[in-house]
Amino acid sequence: MARKQNKRRTGFREVNKRIVVATEGTTERNYIKRFIGKDRFSNVTFAKQAGDNSDPDSVINALDIEKERIAKKYDPNDEDEYWAVIDKDQWDLESAAKRIRQNRYRLAESYPCFELWLLLHFKQLNELRGLAGRTSGGKCKPVTDVLKSEDPSYEKGKVTNKRYFDEEETSKAITKAKTFDETRANRPLKRFGTRVYKLIESIRNPST
Repeated sequence: MARKQNKRRTGFREVNKRIVVATEGTTERNYIKRFIGKDRFSNVTFAKQAGDNSDPDSVINALDIEKERIAKKYDPNDEDEYWAVIDKDQWDLESAAKRIRQNRYRLAESYPCFELWLLLHFKQLNELRGLAGRTSGGKCKPVTDVLKSEDPSYEKGKVTNKRYFDEEETSKAITKAKTFDETRANRPLKRFGTRVYKLIESIRNPST
């Protein structure tokens, strides 16, 4: 029996690209789930993950399993994208990045943490540069402290502020993140910044 086609429908456009996401933490996962909505981007799915998945290897393993499952069910599609959403935190991302490149996955990392992406929805670049020196080694607390002052509703694992899902505010955050991104694209971030914007751009432009 022939396999099902890989085509997905998002909004009113037919797209061939499937986007599979695995995240290190629940905050990232809950944000992306709310960003894509129930029917808005139906080509975005999540790899099945067990427990907290709090290390890069667990995230990559989840993508491996999901890719194998999809390969058994659908015809191969070179346009499919597999994204690992990982924070610097205490991890050495060099080995994770190497494994991701070998598997032709994509890395949406943040230095020090995902909360920086959320903070970019509130703060201007010149207001954030002072945080860079306080986040060396992957320290996230300086970022979350500022985020909580801007968004009192923020809780770990819970992202509800409508500003994070506003199209205009998202576009502004993408522009800010790109300005921070001075590291070569195929290497993990070495300093303050976030590449979550790359995943969001791909989600927002499913036909590319």
